[in-house]
Amino acid sequence: MSGKVKFNISDSWVTDCPEVFRDEIQRHLNNPPGSPGAEAVYGYTFLDEYTMPTFHCLEDGTIPGEKISDHMRCELRRKFAQAWGVYAESMVCCWLLERGFPIREKDWRPKGGAKPLQGEIDIITQRGNRIIFVEVKARCGKFSDPWDAIDAKKRARLCRGADMYLKIQKEVFEYQFDVALITGNYLDMELEYIEDAFMAPLRIR
Repeated sequence: MSGKVKFNISDSWVTDCPEVFRDEIQRHLNNPPGSPGAEAVYGYTFLDEYTMPTFHCLEDGTIPGEKISDHMRCELRRKFAQAWGVYAESMVCCWLLERGFPIREKDWRPKGGAKPLQGEIDIITQRGNRIIFVEVKARCGKFSDPWDAIDAKKRARLCRGADMYLKIQKEVFEYQFDVALITGNYLDMELEYIEDAFMAPLRIR
């Protein structure tokens, strides 16, 4: 399943998608970041620079009369990047479902005393007796590599989360870490899916 492909999502994922995730995923697919109306879904007001490269607007939706500050521009870009990441996760969920991989969890976080984002897993799927932890990284554009964001610190957090997840299961599972890298924009997206992207010994018992 590893490799680089163009995204082509049909409606077949709906049948196999758990109901708890279905409406959220559908809402994301219907409102990709950068498309008209997506601001209300993701809470940003910065249009996709690939669609309208010179357009910037303020938080209240108004167009500034003069050039916006570097700080505000960075904040708008941060919000858009966050929205793009959320959309990418939903796209990868559909892509997996269409290939027969169930979605056990989406945006799973350990409960209890763990700090926010300490061990969060984007997608958890399964193949036979093997639990697959999928990390999704997305970049708007094709001139930056999403893989750069999966550094040693990030891998350690993923391993910590996976360890916690496996410990609360009633069965003993094998496991692996996959990575889904997305580049482009909602009009032209490309996915590179890497199976067994890295190895990590877990203390599950």
